[in-house]
Amino acid sequence: MLQEELDTQVLSSMGKNSLNKANENDDSLSYLQDIKELLSDIENSIKNIDDLAQKQEVLCRTLNEKFPNVKRFEDAIKEAEDLKNNTKKVITCSQKAQDKLLATLDLTKEQTAQNEKYKHVIDSLHSLSAKMTSMLEGN
Repeated sequence: MLQEELDTQVLSSMGKNSLNKANENDDSLSYLQDIKELLSDIENSIKNIDDLAQKQEVLCRTLNEKFPNVKRFEDAIKEAEDLKNNTKKVITCSQKAQDKLLATLDLTKEQTAQNEKYKHVIDSLHSLSAKMTSMLEGN
């Protein structure tokens, strides 16, 4: 009888552990999805800044052609080019982060599916153990 109780306790513990991991994975999926959306928002904002920098560069080039002696227009062209380069770097980093997040999301989904399979097996073992105990006690 002590062995049966121990087996039941082990199965219950395994079931709870599997359920806890599944819940943790669900939370992780939600957090990762939120981060992905934030990165996408950042990327869109940076693209808007990049568009503005391109327009600024065009404007400064036009002004520089009309007023070649004004050094400030040359400086503004250089600043706009630097800004465009920096926005491209931020966009690239954001895209790489999103790619890594997608890979992590896929892995977490796989772990969640695996934990659900474990839970199903543990539930089946628990049910089988209960049936066997009932049969043995019936004899």
